[in-house]
Amino acid sequence: MVAGWTGFIVVLAAVAAPIVLQRYATFDPAVMMTFGYAAVFVMGALGSVTFFLPVPTLTLVFAGATVLNPVLLALAAAAGITLGMAACYALGKAGSKVAERSQPGPGTRLHRATSMVTGWYTHNVTTASFFVAAVPNPVFDYAGYFAGLAGVDQKRFLAATFAGKTLQSLVVALLGYYSFEQISRIW
Repeated sequence: MVAGWTGFIVVLAAVAAPIVLQRYATFDPAVMMTFGYAAVFVMGALGSVTFFLPVPTLTLVFAGATVLNPVLLALAAAAGITLGMAACYALGKAGSKVAERSQPGPGTRLHRATSMVTGWYTHNVTTASFFVAAVPNPVFDYAGYFAGLAGVDQKRFLAATFAGKTLQSLVVALLGYYSFEQISRIW
């Protein structure tokens, strides 16, 4: 019973926190200088745990790079996002028993398709996780859950996710850093 309440509280916090942050939090350069790395880390973690509420982590990385070190900012974002994916992995792992019972019967098209995708992903977890994390796409929001559900190696999944999100965040941070210089020259 305790595990049920813990899961409920985690889901409730994951849903409520982004709503509260988007509604009441404003990020100006002074705040970004003070709380920048921690804010990006926390927002990354919250954004990765929620499936249906967008958290502007990459927007913070882009804007934060104007006043903070882009490399450290990218690492903070990637670490936060990876932490959130670890929580999603745990949820997927916990739900794997339920999913096994609800699998379509052997021989059906759906069973063959899900077995093929799961088998490929299990054998290529590092490559697949890296590319899903590095390339902006809506599939990433569910990657941790499905990785846990498929029972892939957690360390390999999280390491590849961290590497992919570091690359993605670094590109966004450098774009923010260099575009701010260009925009400030125009104005």
